[in-house]
This record gives sequence, C-alpha cells and structure tokens, in this order.
Amino acid sequence: MSQISKARTHQRLLKAKVSILTGYSADELFNMAVDTAFTYLREIWKTDEYGMEMLPKSPEFWAWWRMEWARIDQLYLDDMKHRPNRDHRYYRVYYEHYHKADLNNIFINSAVMEASAHKLIKRLAKTK
Repeated sequence: MSQISKARTHQRLLKAKVSILTGYSADELFNMAVDTAFTYLREIWKTDEYGMEMLPKSPEFWAWWRMEWARIDQLYLDDMKHRPNRDHRYYRVYYEHYHKADLNNIFINSAVMEASAHKLIKRLAKTK
C-alpha cells in the first residue's frame, strides 16, 4: 500500500470516528472542512482577490488542507478519549473549537505557497 493510500485510509477512519462522536454526517464534515478552508484563506491569511481565486484551484492546497484537517482530527480524538460518555452536542462544540480557523492551530506549508506562486507566475506569463 502506498503512502497516499495509507493516508487516505487513515483520513477515512478519522472521519468515521469523528462522525460517531459528533453525529455529523460525512457531508456535514466535508462542508465544514471546505468552509473553514475559505475562512482560513480570507480571514487568517488575508488572501487577496487573486489569491482567493488561485489557491482553492490548487491541488497542492487541498492536499495540504486534508492533511492538516486530519492532523487536527487526530488531536481532537486523542483529547476526547479523556472525556467519555458525552452527548453529540458536547463533542460538536469541541470539534468546532478544534477546527476554528486561526493561526494557532493551522500552519500552511511553504510547498503549497510555492506551488501556488509558480502557477500564478505561469498564468501571468501567458497573459502577457
């Protein structure tokens, strides 16, 4: 099994565990991840209009975002082991807190920024 396959399998397992604890459906978890990504770009990185157009189109950004999301899911699940037997509302509040888009818990990878910048330069060169 390749590293990518292992990572995807691990991410699916994390999502299933989170869904059980929080009661969120797979669609709700997906939408939360996408909405938080755009919030992160817009509010935390103060991404300009062009960046808001380019970064979400970048496969590197989404690959990185999925890995970051899984990393935070793992932190969340590790913490929740010490808080057993709660209802879905309790677990949801903590899940949303863990995934709040801020600079204290999500760190963008320089490779993502470089790949995005490279695409920007190529696009600008084509328009000239």
